Amino acid sequence: MSEPALAPITINGVTIDFDAGLLRDATGVEVPLRAQSFAVLRELARSAGRVVSKDALMVAVWQGVAVTDDSLVQCIGDIRRALHDEAQAVLRTVPRRGYRLDLPSPPAQARSRRVAIFAFPLLALAALLAVVATFAFRTPEAPVDRSPSIAVLPFDDMSAGGGYAYLGEGVAEDIIAMLARSADVRVVARYSSFVYGGTPVDIRKIGVDLGVGYVLEGSVRRDGDKLRIVAQLNDARTGEHVWAERFDEAGADPMKLMDAVSGKIVGALTGERGELRSELFRTAWARNATALDEYDYYLRGVDLMHSQFSAESNAEVARIVQEGLAAVPESALLKILLAWTHWRSAYNFWSDDPQADFAMAGGLAREVLATPDPTLRVQLKTQWLLGYVNMREGNFAKALAAARKALALAPY
Repeated sequence: MSEPALAPITINGVTIDFDAGLLRDATGVEVPLRAQSFAVLRELARSAGRVVSKDALMVAVWQGVAVTDDSLVQCIGDIRRALHDEAQAVLRTVPRRGYRLDLPSPPAQARSRRVAIFAFPLLALAALLAVVATFAFRTPEAPVDRSPSIAVLPFDDMSAGGGYAYLGEGVAEDIIAMLARSADVRVVARYSSFVYGGTPVDIRKIGVDLGVGYVLEGSVRRDGDKLRIVAQLNDARTGEHVWAERFDEAGADPMKLMDAVSGKIVGALTGERGELRSELFRTAWARNATALDEYDYYLRGVDLMHSQFSAESNAEVARIVQEGLAAVPESALLKILLAWTHWRSAYNFWSDDPQADFAMAGGLAREVLATPDPTLRVQLKTQWLLGYVNMREGNFAKALAAARKALALAPY
């Protein structure tokens, strides 16, 4: 028996036409969405208001084809971007259960002219009270994740005589897999980005098609036991080069060479001082103070923490973070950064009361650890600090366990 047809629905100004298999914005322009992502959206819409497990979505969309959880995560990200749902108010993640699509309620029909006439004063009063409450009890909006998004194209084979295209694809696949485990980058799946391999395409078009801010491309050249790989990062909004580097390795096993170079490329892009993080730092400092949100405060603090090493700069990081916490009091991201400032102050003999700062660092870290489902970025910062805290407290087993968890969260 065929599934019942789904009526078109509109979310955040985007209309989803399930019969036509497309999305359109308020002006009628088509919003791009990959086939798999549209199929996931269809399944969620069929069970709107109810949680759909990851397993159920995998079976319904991929129908027995072996794929990783990353494939589904990429689809969920695609849908949220297409529907302007960065705050995840419509497509919600239900921890350890799956996903739920919450559709907007249809407008209620007027019961009668008489009811409307008598209801108007009450509605006006309610609206006035709502306005007053909005300004009197305003809470910060959920932060928008501005982590950089990137598409990795298969690297071109520049070897004499060719024959090494598999190395170019292998390098790109390795980089995608590594980036997918990074706390600070969103990467597009290979089956979306690889369609642009082998043919000249405007970087800006790729950015629009895939909804990414950056595109990584490059080339491989094999000559005997030597392998040269050139990687180039481009800004998908402007088409300009952001970063380029050449990597040379030598050895008899091309796969080991490929793995070694892939790890170096990912290390140069991500990490505490990677090229993509540097871009985020520049963006955060360029924003007006009145427009800062949770992530901006975090980026400003981290950039200052990494670029300067002094009691004064550490105190300035704490000031930036506390200003952010005044706006977003429950921010686990800012709390763990504040914990790090306390640890650095005590550990580097900058503190007037080292014992109090050590205790504050441990207390904040454990408070953050108790936060339900913190982000990967928060988990990493917390486990990293808890390794030090537990070591200082003499609990070496817990210190080692925390260090291993941090390494598992950021293996590159």
